[in-house]
Amino acid sequence: MEWFSKNKFWLTGVGLSILSTAVHFLAVNQTIHPTGWDGYYYVMQVHSWLTFGYLQSPDFSLIYPFLTVIAAAAGNAILGYKIGVAIISGLLTATIYFKKQSALVALYVTASPLVTYFILQFPKNALGLILLVLCLQSKNRFLIIVFFLATLLTHRMTGAFAIIAAVIYSLRHVSWKWIALGVVCLIALTFLPGVIHLSDLQRFDDQFTIVPHWAPLSFSFIFPRSLSLLFKIDLILVSVLIISSLVLFYKHKQHWLWLPVALISIFPFFQFKAGDVGYRFFLVAPVAFIMLMPAIEWKPRVQWALAGMFFIAALFSWKSYKPPYFDPPNNRYAYIIGNLSDRYSHHDYPLVIAHKSLAEMIIFKTDFDALNWLPPEDMPQQHVLRLINGVNYTDIRKHLDEVDRSLLRSIASGYFALPEDAWQRLVASVKNSNDEKVMKRIMRGGNPMDKRPYYLNKGKNR
Repeated sequence: MEWFSKNKFWLTGVGLSILSTAVHFLAVNQTIHPTGWDGYYYVMQVHSWLTFGYLQSPDFSLIYPFLTVIAAAAGNAILGYKIGVAIISGLLTATIYFKKQSALVALYVTASPLVTYFILQFPKNALGLILLVLCLQSKNRFLIIVFFLATLLTHRMTGAFAIIAAVIYSLRHVSWKWIALGVVCLIALTFLPGVIHLSDLQRFDDQFTIVPHWAPLSFSFIFPRSLSLLFKIDLILVSVLIISSLVLFYKHKQHWLWLPVALISIFPFFQFKAGDVGYRFFLVAPVAFIMLMPAIEWKPRVQWALAGMFFIAALFSWKSYKPPYFDPPNNRYAYIIGNLSDRYSHHDYPLVIAHKSLAEMIIFKTDFDALNWLPPEDMPQQHVLRLINGVNYTDIRKHLDEVDRSLLRSIASGYFALPEDAWQRLVASVKNSNDEKVMKRIMRGGNPMDKRPYYLNKGKNR
């Protein structure tokens, strides 16, 4: 008992981490597929590294060696992804517990459906957030530098947060010669693919609005009929957390390095649709405002009551993540890919153009290469296969000549296959005839129409 009494703080942290890992594994294991719209991208990367010794898409993110080691141990890339995501959740809970020294806060992070959604949708962001917490809360200068660089090498968004905090800190405490050295090192890092680059600012094109919004409410509008009661309650708690954190910060002026991160996460003039910058920033808000908030000395009875509520909620909160509503229609994509493999050879069509989530599953499950951008200009377009989505058969036939029409194949309900050169002629015909209805269907279907931007193309082999 004496040993337990001396070590109960650490034992509690380990226990909370295990609880969080178990709860989030239940959430991620509700489906046979990896969770999140980028799930198959991570699995594709890990599978490529294990199978061929290199990443399918060169990217200097620390999440890939992390997931690859776990997948190698598990013997399966998808299972490794699920275990890795669950471990990330446990690490996030443990990091917050040890930094805030609060089991209550750690239990909230475990029980929060919004935090669960964030981790399962964006595990790379979540790992970067863990490193950001360690960076901003560390006292040792060497560890600060290590965690700062690790944050930069994990994800652009959390890396940008780390840079903002570093600039603010440097202007107050660091001499100009060290600032100059830091700028030189940062510029050097921009030459690595996957690390922050000025061209990343392209991501902010059309991402602002003059109409302000309240982020928790805007998030609920994205999923009007699929959020559980617990999820809705959590969005209310997040709103309370945001307001109370700002009020308490104003009074106590603690943890000021987290202020820019917290304010950016709820910036009211970002566009707020699924995948937009504002939507992604908001998902870090619960952790950002928890770290911003100074310690609150509640009575033990109140803390125990709240901790008990969050513990009970954690046992059920994993069900608030709903793969049929939150994830891509992966079962349908698997059916499409089965038809693709049966009807076409990767020798005839080494590259397939398809929308993002489908393209990533194609790479993982087949011998085809795939891309969710226009194909490289130096590649023969007749050897590239285009999967068309959201355009009906009548409209496609109307804009194809007899020769191209003979090449059109139905691959699944709502999906057609056509060589890329014939597709380009179809698009040109639609534009020349000013057929706005068909063009809107093409765009709504997510059919890739743009060249891959530089911030994604940096370091690519093609």
